[in-house]
Amino acid sequence: MKKLIFLSYILIISSCSISNIKFEAIKPAEINIPIDIETVAIVNRSTPKKNNVAENILDGLFSGEVPGVDKFSSNDCINSLKLKMTNSPRFNLISTVGIEFKGTGTSEMPKPLKWKKIENNFKNYDIDALIVLESFDSSSKVLDLGIKERKVKVDGNWKNVIEHVAALDIEVQSGWRIYDLKNKKIIDEQKFFDRKLFENSDKTIVRARKGLPEIGYAISQAAIFSGEQFYFRVSPHYITINREYYKNLKNIKGFKIKSDNSNNLFLKASNYISDNNWREAVKIWKQLINHKNKSVVSRVYFNLALASEANGKIDIAITWINKSLNLGNNKAKIYRSILERRKLDLIKLDKQIVN
Repeated sequence: MKKLIFLSYILIISSCSISNIKFEAIKPAEINIPIDIETVAIVNRSTPKKNNVAENILDGLFSGEVPGVDKFSSNDCINSLKLKMTNSPRFNLISTVGIEFKGTGTSEMPKPLKWKKIENNFKNYDIDALIVLESFDSSSKVLDLGIKERKVKVDGNWKNVIEHVAALDIEVQSGWRIYDLKNKKIIDEQKFFDRKLFENSDKTIVRARKGLPEIGYAISQAAIFSGEQFYFRVSPHYITINREYYKNLKNIKGFKIKSDNSNNLFLKASNYISDNNWREAVKIWKQLINHKNKSVVSRVYFNLALASEANGKIDIAITWINKSLNLGNNKAKIYRSILERRKLDLIKLDKQIVN
């Protein structure tokens, strides 16, 4: 089983007394997959059987679809999921090039695969579960979104220009099943509707429509998006967290920067954070816990909460942020809500990843 890890930190300096820092963490999947499932394979079953091909082409022509676009886009959906899964902190993905099943070729989900058929096709693969794209279908329509006004520079002067806005609205329907091979049961079975809107504006509605992306490209992009969304449903995934912290002691009422060495210590701690050295930064902040100015102490507590979160110690972070809030730090109230949500995420994550 893959381990829970914390990755590198990136510092972004901003103005005044506040800085921003970004670090990577792991967000839990939307659903819990049994913890004994580690190795998975992904296959496509959304293309039609031979006796359904002609019917699917006719349906596509009547609905305005480009023949064959769903077949290629379903592969884009599958490949999008596979690409994401290679970076999963939970699952190992096994390549099964050449294995593909046939389905309805429409938005209708076929009956589940027979276990004997799965066993025959995957007898040479050591996998715990099979993720199958059971159905895939797309639809599109062009919309007139009205007009908008924007400023353009003409001969050195700014003028208001009225433009017409057109949009290509793409919807893809993807049906998925996850087969638990060890226990011979389906552990997830859902159909999803994902949409992407492509906009373009121009002097006339005709020109605005002409500037919209080609339909095949647009459906492909929507299919890629759909595959990514399913990844977030089933697998824990890395996210980038953006947090604020106090880099100095400016803008504190009644506190003079040059009255003592406190501000210099804050700046020194900020430099340590830029080097990803939280230990030394924490040592500096703790020197100021007994400062006579309560606003200074509230900033110390706030920063100690961040250091605790960055090191995965959410309960300790909540303790520190409560102390900051008790000293009247309004920013601490928002941060406490964020930390409480992260705590719930980590509780859920404990059921998805073994440390």
